[in-house]
Amino acid sequence: MPWWIERTRRLRRHLGRLEVWELERFGRSGLSVVSRQSVLVLATTGRRSGQTRKTPVTYLPYEGGFLIGGGAGGQRATPDWVYNLRAGGPTRVTVNRVAHEVTIDEPTGAARDRAMATMLAAHPSISRYEQWGDRPLPLFVLRPT
Repeated sequence: MPWWIERTRRLRRHLGRLEVWELERFGRSGLSVVSRQSVLVLATTGRRSGQTRKTPVTYLPYEGGFLIGGGAGGQRATPDWVYNLRAGGPTRVTVNRVAHEVTIDEPTGAARDRAMATMLAAHPSISRYEQWGDRPLPLFVLRPT
């Protein structure tokens, strides 16, 4: 794993707040335009604090919902939002300035293999995230309710 990824966590947290603001205000962010990726705002309830946490996350349209992965750029630490999703609190996504309440599905087995194949087809570099982070990439399918 590149050494600098772990050291940029604080910077990425501040830039994430700016990106959330851009996504909620304009439906796109400067980073999503430059990287040519679709990004949504994931709003979870903190499993310990109970506060709403908003995070920009790259997504793919998938089976009537949104496919997201917790690669965190190859960090060793699993992103906090993954634990918040697994805790099962209310979850909302904002896509193109439209908010949706969603149900959460973490695929396993053959369903996970299909979801991972879809993710790798769109973003081949994600395969490095599992190697760098030395952990499996958590995948979630979020479906509007």
